[in-house]
Amino acid sequence: SFTRRAPREAVPRGRVTFRVAYFVGCGTEYLFPDTGEALLQVLPDHGIAVVVPEGQTCCGLPALALGDLDAAREAVEAFLAVFAALEVDAVITDCTSCGHMLRQKALHVLPPDDPRLKQLRTLSDKIFEVTEFLEKLGVQRKHPLPDVKVTYHVPCHREWSEGVVAAPRRLLAQTAGVRWVEMREPESCCGAGGHFFLRHRELAEKIRRRKIEDILATKADVVVTQCPACRYYLQQALVEEGGMRVLHPVSLLAGVAGAIT
Repeated sequence: SFTRRAPREAVPRGRVTFRVAYFVGCGTEYLFPDTGEALLQVLPDHGIAVVVPEGQTCCGLPALALGDLDAAREAVEAFLAVFAALEVDAVITDCTSCGHMLRQKALHVLPPDDPRLKQLRTLSDKIFEVTEFLEKLGVQRKHPLPDVKVTYHVPCHREWSEGVVAAPRRLLAQTAGVRWVEMREPESCCGAGGHFFLRHRELAEKIRRRKIEDILATKADVVVTQCPACRYYLQQALVEEGGMRVLHPVSLLAGVAGAIT
């Protein structure tokens, strides 16, 4: 898993401008550790120290979606126990679903008379998806990428924070070597829907087929998205269509070896 091999803190070589804590969601932890590795490269390259706290667990959204309020509450309590005491400027996540849970839904999971709600509200205001955080800081990739055509699948969990939808577009469109191309319906669902594709396979595959056709029509080299569930589900179909890569935008900002080949 990612956190077992990640450093407890990634520190810039020069002056530290910000210090953030990294909430590593289950997708990065168990499926796509390359996203975490890219994040720990990009942020320190721009003067941002990144703390990877020990003891963090799932955000609780899968449990909440399945109606297990007790398990969801335990996850929120675990989040508070790990992150609330940290002296950081922000809490960063690479997953839009985790951000949605921790910034909005978690506030409705704790009982209304829970004294920790005030603590959670203070912390939720500091939660950002990584590309949104970088875009707010005006970060630009320092070196050009090899010529690459990029399209963007916008995750369904996108309305929890201003800037989540636009940030990858602004960051990558201004990167030398990137040719940005929009698909016809960038904000349409990929069909995964968290665990929806496991319970309703036939319908999910029909939704995905429409999305895949939209992606292929762009003739892009890479699809970027901030949702690991979307990434997983789209990649399974695109492998059969010639192997177009699906990546988190931060991987392109890191210039990850092999990311665009």
